[in-house]
Amino acid sequence: PGRLAYVRSQVARSGMIVWTSSSANTFCAEPRYKFTACLVIDMPGLAGLEELEVLRSFGISTPTILLADAGEYLPADRLQMACTLDVLERPLKSRRLLSWLEGILAALSMLVAERERKGHPAQRAA
Repeated sequence: PGRLAYVRSQVARSGMIVWTSSSANTFCAEPRYKFTACLVIDMPGLAGLEELEVLRSFGISTPTILLADAGEYLPADRLQMACTLDVLERPLKSRRLLSWLEGILAALSMLVAERERKGHPAQRAA
């Protein structure tokens, strides 16, 4: 809970909208998951990677960053298969996380603008 509150406060302080979910199943049950620009999964051990794998099995391709304890082993092949953007180690450097999130939002904004220019409706809010 303390780690979640810290990450949540750092992201919210930057002006981004933040919402949390306790598992892949509850995330998928939320209609707003379709408008999520980026996932940050903060779970101990392999649990975070396993949750991401569940999301990918549901067809959810939202860009994802995993948070892990320093020195924690996460198999590179599984991270690559799950299309993980990055693994950020704790203690978390909030600037690095915010840089990733800002970059993702900027890329999505450009994608939405290009789709709208071509006459296609936006599929995901940025």
